[in-house]
Amino acid sequence: MRRTGINLGERSPDNRRTAMNMWTTEEANNVLFKALAALSTVWAVLVALLIVTYASRAAQSWPKPPNRGHEPPVAPYWVPYFQHIFSFLWDPNGTYQSSKNKYPNTPYTLLMMGTKFHIFSSKTTVAHVFSRSRAFSFEPVLSSMMENGVNLPEVDRPMFQVTEGSNRFVASNHNIWLKYLTGKRLDDIMAVYMKNFHHVLEEHMDLQSREWISVDFHELMRRLIFEASLVTFFGTRIQYYWADIWEDWKLFNDATYFGVRSNWAYYLQPRAGRARERMLQAFEKWADIDPEEWVSEGVWNETWGIKMNHERELLGRDYGFSLRGRSCLHASFLFVIVTNAAPMATWFATCASNSPAALARYRKEASTLLFPGTSGSFHELGFDVIALKKNQYIQGLWKESLRLGSASAAARVVMEDCELEGYKLKKGSVILLPVQLMHFDESVFPEAKSLLPERWMVKDDQDEAEMERQRLQNQSLRSFGGGTGLCSGRFVAEQEIINVVSTMLLLFEIEFDVGWKEFKLNPRSIGVMSPAKPVTARLRRRIYES
Repeated sequence: MRRTGINLGERSPDNRRTAMNMWTTEEANNVLFKALAALSTVWAVLVALLIVTYASRAAQSWPKPPNRGHEPPVAPYWVPYFQHIFSFLWDPNGTYQSSKNKYPNTPYTLLMMGTKFHIFSSKTTVAHVFSRSRAFSFEPVLSSMMENGVNLPEVDRPMFQVTEGSNRFVASNHNIWLKYLTGKRLDDIMAVYMKNFHHVLEEHMDLQSREWISVDFHELMRRLIFEASLVTFFGTRIQYYWADIWEDWKLFNDATYFGVRSNWAYYLQPRAGRARERMLQAFEKWADIDPEEWVSEGVWNETWGIKMNHERELLGRDYGFSLRGRSCLHASFLFVIVTNAAPMATWFATCASNSPAALARYRKEASTLLFPGTSGSFHELGFDVIALKKNQYIQGLWKESLRLGSASAAARVVMEDCELEGYKLKKGSVILLPVQLMHFDESVFPEAKSLLPERWMVKDDQDEAEMERQRLQNQSLRSFGGGTGLCSGRFVAEQEIINVVSTMLLLFEIEFDVGWKEFKLNPRSIGVMSPAKPVTARLRRRIYES
């Protein structure tokens, strides 16, 4: 008798596949469950670590009275080891201000990867720190920026380190800057600069047309100022060695907010790293010729640009810098002379245009300082620059723009254990002096968030109280640092920006898409803040008679 039905000990291929699929799904679910459990455990441990870190730091962060042998209190933080670095890099001004709200009457400390950064903002303390350059040294900061920002070779780094007699190069270089970036020589340099600026402007703008055009105003100012600065300070020769000069510069400049703090920025942004390398190679070729004789009359020639950089090249050779080291010296000067100029020009023009009445007043003040015979039918406007800088309204607007737009924090390394404001500071720690804590001090600048050029204007009949107020304001305006670290290029910046913006506002009708109050600044800045978003503006050529 034949057996019928299915033998339960055997499975058909379909049944075997079904069983296999069920086993695979069940196994996958188990693996997924275990992975999620492990991830949840890791997440719980991380959250617990963050909470414990913050709680333990908060318990130790209470304000401490001075003269008790303590260091300034450390602001609470969440992340071990990295500590405040993420909030500091993302929004330094916000970090300073939020911590200051917790410590309104005392200095405080930020920790970043184990280094203590003591934050001070008292006018008296700032003046004291700037006046004692040996106790609170700028050279280690400069050395770190050269090492990270332009990858200065190891063989050349001792020139910037503070050991007996080794910082003579820094002093000699600073003296050359002062020689050329002040007084009559600076006036001659800026005359060359403005001639180059007009040529660059003519290349990028149709100055015969009176049609409205839309531009990213900040990008326009970046390019105009970069190209005018390059040919002024380094002559025409550098352009032959640097094929992608503008695109490379933008990549390098945009990366250097992080780059001056860590050389890793250029490895994490390889395009910026390659752009930096091409720039340094170009400056090597630029520097690798015989510089012994200055072969032209005056302060500028096409081979070397301004005479100052010819002298700096000789200085670098005298001190034994390598060819790459000298390339780094020149590239770093290009960086400092350009990187803050474009955002300042954008911001200053925005402040000057904050209302139709303000713009009309600026144009009226500037147009009266044109040299006789200058006509708006030409684009090369000639200003009496000395009078332009001294004009009360324009000077007030310049200082107010600096006050509102600066985001720098002067840094000094503590060279020996000392006491400041009754608090102990240990050797190797860093003092930071954030300008925004000084610039937004309501006791010195009432309505500190408002743009008030008039607060800087001196009245003929001002009394002693008004004179004292002006004195306190000037003591608190620290956009260019102080002491031996006072920016050598501050006079260049003032002449350049006032001249450039006056030229642009007289040559063009200008309409910004957003008003002054809606204009947002990016706090992630080394000095003057760039706009947080593209600045769309409409421009049209103006024609007028002076």
